[in-house]
Amino acid sequence: MVTFTGTYGMGSAGNSDAVFMRAVLALALRAFAPVGVVLDLRELDYRWGDMMGAVLNDATIRDVTPAVVISEACRKAMTSLITDELGEEPVEWLFDSPEDAFFAVDNRVQRARAEVRQQIRAAQRRADQP
Repeated sequence: MVTFTGTYGMGSAGNSDAVFMRAVLALALRAFAPVGVVLDLRELDYRWGDMMGAVLNDATIRDVTPAVVISEACRKAMTSLITDELGEEPVEWLFDSPEDAFFAVDNRVQRARAEVRQQIRAAQRRADQP
């Protein structure tokens, strides 16, 4: 879990905040090599800024999207970002508790692993055909 606190700048004023967040994520991904990411933004005052989408993209590992723990400090803006900018369902991304977020990421990882196993089996069957 990567936690960010403080105030994210409004609009383009938040671009440097997003750059910082992306750098922290890159360091964490490199240092720990996780299979999934939970972002804890409960103490981040985020109201608007499209570069937050790049943070979410950077937190996606091998098609396993991150789960984001939110509070009222960022709920409205994160919901808008997920819906309007990413074209996704907020219920798939946003969670009120770290436990629910970890559970969601664990399920995503398990699904991704099952898909890889299925692809490997299919490739093996094709290779075994004369």
